[in-house]
Amino acid sequence: MTLPIILLTILAIATAILFTILRVTHGGVVSLMTKTLASFCFVLLGVVVVFQPPIRSEYMYVVLGLIAGMIGDILLDLKSVDKTRSDSYLNYGMLAFGIGHIFYIVFISILSAKNVVTEAIIAGAFALIFTTSVVLFSKQLLGITLGKFVLQASAYACVLSFTAAYAVALAISVPALWPIAIALVAFWLSDIVLSIMYFGGKSENKFLSILNHVLYYGAQIAIALFVVTL
Repeated sequence: MTLPIILLTILAIATAILFTILRVTHGGVVSLMTKTLASFCFVLLGVVVVFQPPIRSEYMYVVLGLIAGMIGDILLDLKSVDKTRSDSYLNYGMLAFGIGHIFYIVFISILSAKNVVTEAIIAGAFALIFTTSVVLFSKQLLGITLGKFVLQASAYACVLSFTAAYAVALAISVPALWPIAIALVAFWLSDIVLSIMYFGGKSENKFLSILNHVLYYGAQIAIALFVVTL
């Protein structure tokens, strides 16, 4: 690992910690600006990692996924700053993160260099079962009510749960994928926590906020660094 990558990793972790502290203590515009900085840092880290030789074209899917994540981050924080368009920001935020996961799916599929039909079927079954359980039993399981967001949240949950399960299924036969598989599972868990906050009336819960951001930024930084492990 080169010195620029080490320094950018430290910067990405430091800005994520700073944002998390400001989120639970202040919020508002300052929090949004710091979150944008933290997200920009993991994107910059991914760019520097991906453009280390030898450069492979499929590595660009990692950068595209990270950029989609940064866009999603900004949109979700605008939700709390501009409450008049809160629903739109949430919808577009979920869309951005969903697109980011599609990039990750393409990336790990190419990297696996194998027939992925079996893994896709397993992941699809898991995603269907998980999403159906959330829709039917979300109140009992997680204490949340999706309400008017049920369709969007269901589609998003399906994409995220598929990605996490698919990455794990691939990693079982391609061990080199375990670092990104673990990161994508952490991403999935962070969104479960976020759902409890958004749809379970716990948006001000500081413990859940910290847990969400630890899982999320840990996942994005790990994804940005993944190419170094190859």
